[in-house]
Amino acid sequence: MEAHAQQSNAYPANPAIPPYLNYALLTSTASSPWTAPAGVSQVLVCGVGGGGGGGAGGGGGGGVSAAVAHASGGASGDWACALYAVTPGGTIAYMIGAGGSGGTNTGGNGANGANSVFGTLTFPGGPNGRGSTANAAPSPTQNVINGARNPQTPSSSSEIIAEVPPTPSGAAGATAGTSTAGAPSPWGAGGAGVSNSNGTSAGSTAYGAAGAASTGSSAFTGGAGAQGATVVRW
Repeated sequence: MEAHAQQSNAYPANPAIPPYLNYALLTSTASSPWTAPAGVSQVLVCGVGGGGGGGAGGGGGGGVSAAVAHASGGASGDWACALYAVTPGGTIAYMIGAGGSGGTNTGGNGANGANSVFGTLTFPGGPNGRGSTANAAPSPTQNVINGARNPQTPSSSSEIIAEVPPTPSGAAGATAGTSTAGAPSPWGAGGAGVSNSNGTSAGSTAYGAAGAASTGSSAFTGGAGAQGATVVRW
């Protein structure tokens, strides 16, 4: 955990939100406590789930040229902000969602990103990218469904005030021989599309961004999604 006395990125552009001057960046993927500062009874929590892993494409399965076997990049984690009531000096359990691993073997799907949790708030992880060995994109409905909003249900102690639903990776296999990039998050870009290579993973601090798909003449592995993160402001 990092504590700061200034603004961070991924801050919602909403003039109705007070200018919080302090924040803590939470990045531990293990269950951990966060302690509310003395005198603080409400915080603004912005979080994102882990990004989905990219699918594996290639290998020439089914007699199809591996160079045109298209897979899908992963979808980004759900990013949202909520007002959250806390007890001064009290602790709140949190855990940050890990990014999904890339698909393996020929045509393997990536893994979903894990949810990030802060107290009673859950920020869903991004769904996986689909693998493919066919001379066609995976079903276009997969990542449309993956990119659909997973609504938050505010509790009596919180209020969702901003949300960026998961971003799907886009149409798979748009260019022959080039894999689909992973979807971006408010923190950064997803893994870049590749040709005849393992999929590119999202950057370690592009919290919630997704991994790219792989494609090529061998059973390449899809890129991994980045872990999520939570920012607490007061």
